[in-house]
Amino acid sequence: MSSNSKHTILKAIFLVLIYVVSVGFEPKNYPDSIAKYSASGDYGKAKEFLNESRLNTPIDNDSNLVEWLINHAQLTAIIGENDSALYSIQQALALSKKLNSKYLQHKIQVQQIEFNRKLRKYILAHKIIKALLKEGIEDATLRCRFYHRSAAVYNEMHYGNLKSSTLDSARLFAETALTLAKQLNNISAQATCYNELGDIYEKMNAPELSYKNYHEAIKLWKGENNFERYNAIKNLGKFFFKNQLYDSSLYYYNYALVNVKNSKDFALISNVYGGLKEAYFGKGDSLNGHKSHVYEVYNMALLGEQIMKSRINELYVELETEVKEKEIVKKEVELKQKDKQFKYFSVFGVLLLIVIIFLIYSFYISKKKNKLLRKLNDENQFLIGETNHRVKNNLQLIISLIGREMYKYKGEVTSLESISDKINAIASLHQQLYLNESISAISVKAYVYNIYENLKDSMALSDFNLEMDIEDTELPAEKATYLGLLITELITNTAKHAYDLSDEKLIGLKIFKKENKLVLNYFDNGKGIAEGIKLKLIDLLVKQLEGEITPFQHEGISGYSVQLKFMI
Repeated sequence: MSSNSKHTILKAIFLVLIYVVSVGFEPKNYPDSIAKYSASGDYGKAKEFLNESRLNTPIDNDSNLVEWLINHAQLTAIIGENDSALYSIQQALALSKKLNSKYLQHKIQVQQIEFNRKLRKYILAHKIIKALLKEGIEDATLRCRFYHRSAAVYNEMHYGNLKSSTLDSARLFAETALTLAKQLNNISAQATCYNELGDIYEKMNAPELSYKNYHEAIKLWKGENNFERYNAIKNLGKFFFKNQLYDSSLYYYNYALVNVKNSKDFALISNVYGGLKEAYFGKGDSLNGHKSHVYEVYNMALLGEQIMKSRINELYVELETEVKEKEIVKKEVELKQKDKQFKYFSVFGVLLLIVIIFLIYSFYISKKKNKLLRKLNDENQFLIGETNHRVKNNLQLIISLIGREMYKYKGEVTSLESISDKINAIASLHQQLYLNESISAISVKAYVYNIYENLKDSMALSDFNLEMDIEDTELPAEKATYLGLLITELITNTAKHAYDLSDEKLIGLKIFKKENKLVLNYFDNGKGIAEGIKLKLIDLLVKQLEGEITPFQHEGISGYSVQLKFMI
């Protein structure tokens, strides 16, 4: 082979390698992705993109690093990681002063105002606002954000000192921000200002202006899957609740809930459930009020879990960043050595070396990632177990509160007894998930016995004979919830309605697995139910289980007896 041919082959291989590397490292639009997921309430996904941008975007100067720190502070403050947000703000402020960049300093100070507002440190926020008003902000977009964040501070300060002057200041700041937003044609900022003005006028006892501004905010955000829009809708629900228009309040709260309940913005979801709770109680619907309260507490627990997971992810990224930086330094040294020796190697030797390095590096990375994934999986299992434990404790607290109300109004709150029994069934499910160290399935036998023990404590079952034959099999947690409620309802109906004065009271329960179905036979020796009467709750629970329930005659027993079958 001639020297020209060798040179041509080497050149072709070199160009192919350059193309592969350039395609493999094509930059992503991280800021747009972060903003998109933050607006839709998926803060976990936004955090992933933020961390990925730190790893893959070359931060080759202090100015880019300051921008990244500002984005990091803004996102971590939203999801409640206040220590991390404060650290990023301090680092960014120090770097911006070193760069002597007024724009970056002002941008960080505006973020400080918002951060102090979230922590209710209004005096610190007020000092920064006064300093920026005196100094002035040149950038129009940043000035607009400064005014509407300042409006939010003075709006919330109204509760602290009860001075009407703070509301007047808040209104002036919000109106100034709105004027700037219109000049900039910034629809999102306009909607934010209208939403703030709606809240301000609501506190100023100007209901017509309050409603008008809330409505303008929602109209501007129409058609967008934007959580600020749903927050404005929630504010409308709060507005109608304060004016004792409970049906309208429930309508807007439920509208907001439908759009946010499947998201990961557990703070907003728990806030909406809290509003529903107040509206239902205001309307006199205590059952739905208590249900909303349960979901409010549950989503608060999920919010705590989300913050813990996010912190774990942040530590993981910090570790990966450190490892990557060390690898980069190591690779640079290796490349310098290879450059000196390159002319002494043939094409085959170079390619072989690249393959060997790639395989070793891939094995190392794969091994390290697997180790980290195992660690994260163990931590995730622990967190889920703790969540089930805390949910069970919260449900037990609710049961205790219901018990206090039942004690205060003896004989007048039988519906509370029924609710307490059903919540107990759900609490038993979470207890079994925690004890079994499982996140998806529980032991049917242990679960059913636990339910019966709880019912014995809450109603007079001591004079009942119990025949239980439970096959020890596992059941998915979702179906176990409905099965527990169904068994609770059957035993409760028997205890309350099946007997007058009988010498012998019998309850029978048999559960076994047949092929891919679970079969439940239930019977008692009571007086049965009158012809034509339907047990609506039992039918509803059977429907949720996607099963079928039929009457059957238990040998030697003439009372109420049914058989339930459903797919496992």
